[in-house]
Amino acid sequence: MTPSNLGRILEYYKKQSPFTDPGEYAYLFDELPDDIEELCKVVRGLIIPVDGDYPLPKERMHEIDRGRYVSQMLACMMEVDDSPLTSQRPPERRFIGCCRDFAVLFCSIARHKGIPARIRCGFAPYINVGRPGFKVDHTVAEFWDFSEERWRLVDVDQDEKLIEINSIDFDTTDIPHDKFLFSGYAWKQYREGKVDPEEFGDPPEEYRVNLDSSGDSRVRFVGAGVIRYRVILDLAMMNKVELLLWDCTSLMELHIVPTEEDLNLLDKVAELTLAGNDKFDAIRELYEEEPQLKIPRVVNSYSFVDKPRSVVLHF
Repeated sequence: MTPSNLGRILEYYKKQSPFTDPGEYAYLFDELPDDIEELCKVVRGLIIPVDGDYPLPKERMHEIDRGRYVSQMLACMMEVDDSPLTSQRPPERRFIGCCRDFAVLFCSIARHKGIPARIRCGFAPYINVGRPGFKVDHTVAEFWDFSEERWRLVDVDQDEKLIEINSIDFDTTDIPHDKFLFSGYAWKQYREGKVDPEEFGDPPEEYRVNLDSSGDSRVRFVGAGVIRYRVILDLAMMNKVELLLWDCTSLMELHIVPTEEDLNLLDKVAELTLAGNDKFDAIRELYEEEPQLKIPRVVNSYSFVDKPRSVVLHF
């Protein structure tokens, strides 16, 4: 790859998207540290995971939907606690979010600092859910390391406690690619019959609400449909459309039965999202020109704190 082409790619990922743009709250980022590990600590001090063991107040659970845009996330944070972002917020004064929110806020701060960054979707076998071999649906960030001239994966929400619980023996700001399974890799493994798709998704015994057309209000978020969903979402994330993890459209819907043509298209998506910088233009072109893949302005939201509804995106 020529230096000019690489520079063009990095400039693309330096710029905020409508989802990561901090808007009027950009000034909050000015005094934040430049060190990646320190930035992760800042983000972890601002968000409390919705699936953690801390008791969360029901009246604030709607915050998980306010995180679609970083500007709204920051507005919510400041409503609860208007101290600097580096201040030590107790759990009850943190924003209620999920892995995607940790990654998106990190990405927003990194871009503000001129660091190319993007969100990636996949599965994390290293997260311990009490079932060996299960691959948890997970979202991480990826940033460009200028000193080493490569992309680095960072799992922002893994604090010291989680690192111990999950017996993580690698640097969570530089995750080896054999530890985190990109959605495209999981899709290829599924299509080649090398994995059981029921081992991919939400932890055992967890349920999502109304994620299919059957009317069942308790739906396990596992299986081939989940892998398909995340392959398309990963493509969208690489095109800086950083949706909530329960936003769906077209082939992302779990109840859709893909045709052979759809499956071939998803095979292509998997290949491109696993490729390096050389395929950047192909990734952009496929997303922009394929109506089954490009995210429309109106999507279906299956938030687990609200009824399914249509949402108009602002981009």
